[in-house]
Amino acid sequence: EWKENWYSLKEEAEEVVGKENPFKAATAAAAAPKTSEVAGEKREVVDRELYDALEISTDATQDEIRRQYYRLARKYHPDKNREDPEAKVKFQKVGEAYQVLGDEERRAQYDKFGSAAAQDMPLIDSSLFFMMLFGSEELEPYIGKLKMAMFVEMVDKDAKQAENVSEEMFAFEQRKREVQLALSLCDRIEPFVEAIAKNENAEGAAMSNEVAEWKSKMRLEAEKLCR
Repeated sequence: EWKENWYSLKEEAEEVVGKENPFKAATAAAAAPKTSEVAGEKREVVDRELYDALEISTDATQDEIRRQYYRLARKYHPDKNREDPEAKVKFQKVGEAYQVLGDEERRAQYDKFGSAAAQDMPLIDSSLFFMMLFGSEELEPYIGKLKMAMFVEMVDKDAKQAENVSEEMFAFEQRKREVQLALSLCDRIEPFVEAIAKNENAEGAAMSNEVAEWKSKMRLEAEKLCR
């Protein structure tokens, strides 16, 4: 039977969801011959405040700074600590620290002149900055993890992978992301589809209790995301 345009979400889900990235072994093999990793250069700094805020050494590499920022920002994110004002302050601080230390030019200025240099640097609100880089956990069921977040999580499991994450690895993770989002969407619309099917021969099916409840639930979710 000719099935040129055949597609099954279920079959693709079986291929990728919950499966180990098949390109991971090749990446590990490519990295294996290296006998040593390039350490961060020794830096002379006049102020450690921002380094301490991120809980890193002054010779941390950019990859180490990025991963540590992601860990701490997730830990202290206001959405996870609504009743903890101290966490909000820490979240703001690590965001500001990363905006300075995560940029080599700004970092060099900070190392040389300390907090005086940082005060003259324009900074974005930490919540907005985090969302721009990594997305929002509340939006993950709708859009999945953004590429930056996927990269950090991939190399966070093995710091030696940082320079060896291939496009093939990313492509597989992106495919998995798309399939998981499609499955999530199916789960969301299933009650609506079942309600319509159940009432397809009845008048006013769109106003059935099941459909009305589903629409109300979706509306509440949308309103929550807009806050």
